[in-house]
Amino acid sequence: YNFSSNPDLQYGLGLGLDFGRKESATGALAGMGSIGSKVEYGAFLSYALDRHWQLSSVLRYGSGEKNQGAVATFGANYNMDIAPKWRLAWGVSTTWANSPYMQSYFGVSASQSTASGHAVYSPNSGMRDVGSSLNLSYQVSPRTVVTGGLKATNLVGAAKKSPVVTSPQSVSGSLSVGYAF
Repeated sequence: YNFSSNPDLQYGLGLGLDFGRKESATGALAGMGSIGSKVEYGAFLSYALDRHWQLSSVLRYGSGEKNQGAVATFGANYNMDIAPKWRLAWGVSTTWANSPYMQSYFGVSASQSTASGHAVYSPNSGMRDVGSSLNLSYQVSPRTVVTGGLKATNLVGAAKKSPVVTSPQSVSGSLSVGYAF
């Protein structure tokens, strides 16, 4: 829920879903156990410096094996109109995670070590990743926008050093439709 009526300063609360992790997703997770889906509670804050630049932050809590995982994502985006109704956005971001989150997703406990063959690994809280994104939006109507995007992410620090990580880089795509009520 967005509490702000100021389009340059947006802040609010929200609920989300952490989809967890399936042990069967990759061979590196064999013996690690699955992490079930969890409801996350969150807050966000974004500020438009001008018509093109925006700073953003999102805090989410409730993920991981014991629902104590917290992540905070900070980003900067540059937006520009490229044609009538068309908008291009480029952004960079970084994500910090607390110790319970890092242990759940990147750590290896003694029992997991025995079952998986990975060495025991206990990462501390810290930066989890850095990323870059590119989005293209088309305004179908005054209230409807269709957006397609690509995002590249690179794990850093303790997350990258985890024995369960097979590739520190990932690329994903998205397609969404937004409607303003």
